[in-house]
Amino acid sequence: MATAKSTKGSRFVAFYPQPGLTPKVEEEQFQPPDEKHVWYGKNNLFPEYIRTRADNCGPLERCMSMLAQFIAGEGIKFYTKSGEEVEGAQAAFQALLRNTTEEEFLWRTAYDLAHGLGLAWIPRRSASGDIVRLDHLDVVGYRSGPMEEDTDADGLPTKRVKVAYWSSDWAAHQANKTDERFKPVMMPTFQYGDDVAKYPASLLYDRIYKPRQPYYSVPWFLPCMPAAETWEQVDEYNRTQLATGFTPAIVAGFRLDGTESDMDRQLEKLEEAYQGAQGSAMFPFPLGPGEQEPFFKELKRGNHAGELDEMRTGAADVVCDVYGVPSILFRDRTEGLTSQSNTIGQRLQQFERTLVRPMQKLITRNLVKLLAIPEVWEAKIEPLQIFDPVQSEAVLVASTTVDEARDQAGKDPHEDPKVGAMLLAQAQKLASDPEAEAKLAMEKAKAPVVAPGGKAPAK
Repeated sequence: MATAKSTKGSRFVAFYPQPGLTPKVEEEQFQPPDEKHVWYGKNNLFPEYIRTRADNCGPLERCMSMLAQFIAGEGIKFYTKSGEEVEGAQAAFQALLRNTTEEEFLWRTAYDLAHGLGLAWIPRRSASGDIVRLDHLDVVGYRSGPMEEDTDADGLPTKRVKVAYWSSDWAAHQANKTDERFKPVMMPTFQYGDDVAKYPASLLYDRIYKPRQPYYSVPWFLPCMPAAETWEQVDEYNRTQLATGFTPAIVAGFRLDGTESDMDRQLEKLEEAYQGAQGSAMFPFPLGPGEQEPFFKELKRGNHAGELDEMRTGAADVVCDVYGVPSILFRDRTEGLTSQSNTIGQRLQQFERTLVRPMQKLITRNLVKLLAIPEVWEAKIEPLQIFDPVQSEAVLVASTTVDEARDQAGKDPHEDPKVGAMLLAQAQKLASDPEAEAKLAMEKAKAPVVAPGGKAPAK
C-alpha cells in the first residue's frame, strides 16, 4: 500500500494488488537460448509447484485422490452409435497394455488429470504403422516444443507443436545440465490421421482447453492455492513453536552494582524463580548500576500454538469448495440421517456430471481415436460404486420418512400425520409386529402427565 502526504494528513493512493496465479507461458521470454522447449511458468517448474502443494496440503491431496478414483471408475467399455457394446474393442484395448493393467493405466492417467495438468501417453507403432502398444507417461515431466508452421488436411496453413520434451526431474536438470540422468528427451508429438508421419514412438498430450493457453493446461482450482499455502503454514507454525518453546510472559528489568559473576548469579536466581515447565517464562535484562527496585511487566500472549487452527479449518473449506469435491465425501455429517439421502445423491450426481465426466472424456475420446475401430462410436468409463447396494438400501430406509417415500412414488401424504412423519424403518417395524402399536400406546398412557407448572403431579 502506498501513501502520500498532504496538509490534512495521509491519504491512500494505491493498494498492493494480488499477484496473478496463472503460470507465465511465453515463447523464448524466460528460457535460456540453448533450451528449445517452452517454459511452464517463470521458472519452468509450475507442475512441480502443484505437486508440492499436494504433498504438503492434506485437503488438496485428498481432493486429488478422490477425484482420481471417480475418473478411473470401474473400467472402460466401448459402444456403437446405437448404444450396443463392442466386445472386440475391449480386447483390442487390453492388447495395447503390455506392461500394465487397465486398472493401473486408468488410475495413473486419472491422477494426472486430477492435478489439472492434462494427460501424456506414448503410442508405439509397428513397422507397418499400426498402433501396437500404449504407455502412460508422467505428465509432470512434460514440456512442449514451440509452435511450428504446418498445413492441415485441406492444405491450409496452420501451426502446431511437432516435438515435445520430457525429463524425470526438471529442477535437477536446471541445477546441473551436465547430469545425463535428468537430460530432457525430445520426442515427436503424436498426430491423428493416415497422412501423418508414423513414428515408432511419439508423445500424445491432451489437456483441458483454456483460451490464450496454446501449450499447457491451467488447473481449474488455481484460485485455492493461497488457501493451500495457508493450511501448510499453520501446522508448520504450531510445530515450530512447540519445538522451540514459548515466548516469555514477563519482562523484568533490574539494576545491580557488582561484577560480571554477580550479574550471572542474579540472572540465574531470577530464572529459577520464574522458570516454567515449557521453557523460560521471563525475559530479564539489566539496566546498569543503581539501587532502584526492579520492575516486572506482564506480556499478553497472542501467538501461541493452536490459535490459528480455526484459520486452517477455513482454508481447508476453501480448498474443497474451489476444487469441487463435495465435502460430504470427506466429513461425517453432524446431523442425523433423516432426509439426508436426497442431498447425498444430488451432490454426487452433480459432482459426477460436472467434474468427473469432462475429465473422463479426455481419456475416452483419445482411446476411441487410437483404436480406430469403425463400429466404435464412443467409450464410457463405468461410474465408481462408492456405496454397497445392500448398505445403500438400508441407509435409504433409515433416512427417509413415509411421506417422503410416498411423494417419490407420486402418492398423497399419509392420512395420519404421525405415520407420515415416521421413518420407513420404524413403519416397517410396526407393520411386522401387530402388537407394537398397541404397546406404544400403552407406553404413552403410562407416562406421567406434566402439569402446567412443569412438574409431574404427585401420586
